[in-house]
Amino acid sequence: MTIKSSQTLISEALKEVNTITPYEALKRSNENQCNLIDIRDANELEKLGKIENSHNISRGLLEFSIHPDSAFIKREEID
Repeated sequence: MTIKSSQTLISEALKEVNTITPYEALKRSNENQCNLIDIRDANELEKLGKIENSHNISRGLLEFSIHPDSAFIKREEID
């Protein structure tokens, strides 16, 4: 098995993910066209504050939390 470099993983991910600007994210959020997920940890939120109308799921738990069968979070919390 070949281990992929972090650059390769990022390159592959960017082929699958659409990137938008913060302004586009705010527009979509204001128009109820998306859910904002703030991936910062509790220390960062405490220091810098929460993003209005966002859901906090720390980066380390993101994949586990959004999986449909996950025990970490209730789906209705982010849907």
